[in-house]
Amino acid sequence: MNRTVCHWLLALIIATPFIGSPTAALGQDLRGTWSLVANGHAGKLVIEDQEGPSFSGRFLFPQYGYDQPLIDGRIEGNTVVFTRDIPQVQVHSGVLSASGEGSMSMVGTFTQSGSGAYSWNATFEKRLDEEAELTAAPTKDPGETALARTSSVIFLNYPDAWKDTEMAGSPMLRATARFSEPPQSSTGFTLENPHVVTRVTTFHWYGGNGANPGSIQIVKMGGGYDKTWAAEGKRDPTKSTTFYWVIEPNVTLAPGTYYVNAIPKATWSFNKRSNLCGIAKVEGYPGTDADGGVPKTIVREFPITPGTPVSGTIDAERLIHKYSFRAEAGQRITISVEAAKALGVHADLFSPKKKRLGGITARATLKLPGKSFPVTSGGVFEVQIWVKNSDLKTGAYRLGIEVR
Repeated sequence: MNRTVCHWLLALIIATPFIGSPTAALGQDLRGTWSLVANGHAGKLVIEDQEGPSFSGRFLFPQYGYDQPLIDGRIEGNTVVFTRDIPQVQVHSGVLSASGEGSMSMVGTFTQSGSGAYSWNATFEKRLDEEAELTAAPTKDPGETALARTSSVIFLNYPDAWKDTEMAGSPMLRATARFSEPPQSSTGFTLENPHVVTRVTTFHWYGGNGANPGSIQIVKMGGGYDKTWAAEGKRDPTKSTTFYWVIEPNVTLAPGTYYVNAIPKATWSFNKRSNLCGIAKVEGYPGTDADGGVPKTIVREFPITPGTPVSGTIDAERLIHKYSFRAEAGQRITISVEAAKALGVHADLFSPKKKRLGGITARATLKLPGKSFPVTSGGVFEVQIWVKNSDLKTGAYRLGIEVR
């Protein structure tokens, strides 16, 4: 089963006027947080690293659970160019305006999958050392407790795909937005802090027939959490058809990456706009203690030399194997992993700042093409190997890493 974690795309389309005239910006320090508005969605650009005209960082859309790499950033005169590293690559270009008073703004357009011209704009907010909320949760007073327990969307994979579910069956729905089953990639979300999950909803178009509800599972990457609940159906008000499955688990999940599975998945829908992932929504609010006393994950570290494959075995639950190596800016990292059996072996790549850059599911052989990642800032990277198999909980693997 393909267990690739999906990291979700937000199509950004907005027209915003630009006020001000550009100044000489080649030596400008862009590091810090920037407010970003596009297609009516508010987010942030976090520019973490800059060496001369080159920079890198992250795109953040907390309301959708998005934390995605900003790569290949470069200042060229008064223009900026950078890429949002997602499956449907978005290449941004724009004009940078800076004043002597420290204010900066950017405005421009981006392409998506090599086509289109969509508008974006960003305004500088603060340096990273001033942005405490990015690294620490705000202190709450008792009056905020009721607000904190108001459920909101923790994760919504591909908002455009979810909007498509509301138009299911309409002749106006574009061919690229129509549904198929079962999903070809896994649906996952990452929590940086404990959260209470109050509701999970999955979409089951199934040729317009809907499907009687089965169950929904939440599984933690690396093991330690695996629970399944019987789902209830949410019927279309105009038909006696169940298109949505719903659970209300009210459980607190510890920080980590989790997968959502609809069982059986034969009726779970996806489309091209969901990047082949099962369409789902997770709702909840910030929590404190992890549900059920989740055992601590064990991490074992091993040496690796890029270009020389290594073998290993995950022989216990909640066990992660970690391999560290160095890569420099301008190089590319390619990882591939082979499993001895179909044991659900996964490899995830982390940056020197411990940000997950992406992952790959084990293949039958290392001879197949691996997954490649650009390096925008040099340092020590990590590949973490873990296994999810509800029967064996263990697995042998062979890992290959190339840095060129």
